Amino acid sequence: MNSRQTDIDDIKRIIISKDHIAVEEKAVGLILKYQRDEEILLLLCVIFESDWHFMHEDIASSFQFIKKPVASKSLFNIAFSDFEYQNWNDNYPLQRKCTWALADIGTEEAKQYLQEIEKNANTTIASFATKRLQNWDKEINRKGQI
Repeated sequence: MNSRQTDIDDIKRIIISKDHIAVEEKAVGLILKYQRDEEILLLLCVIFESDWHFMHEDIASSFQFIKKPVASKSLFNIAFSDFEYQNWNDNYPLQRKCTWALADIGTEEAKQYLQEIEKNANTTIASFATKRLQNWDKEINRKGQI
């Protein structure tokens, strides 16, 4: 079995067993290692959207770094998340990271997701999307998929 298949099997095991420690140890590294592999990134999106770990901000930042459109839907979904472990923070740092990541992905789909966040999220989170949309053209050099 090759390294890629071993990693796929490991990601599936992490998902099935809800292994939050493995997410802490491996998720970001796997995103960076397989940033051009949509199949693996989609599996990592499943982890990202799961509520049994605490690595959402790190994963969002990694998705922002790689700027791959395959993560757009998950970033959109997480922008509306309400994970219990983050309820104490009314500054919504995870949701802010998601809006930045969508802006940096830079596709028309990502822009539409930001518009949906702007329309449907609470006032604070909507303001993050508004800012990214207002600066869309000024930040064009940050975009991964222009």
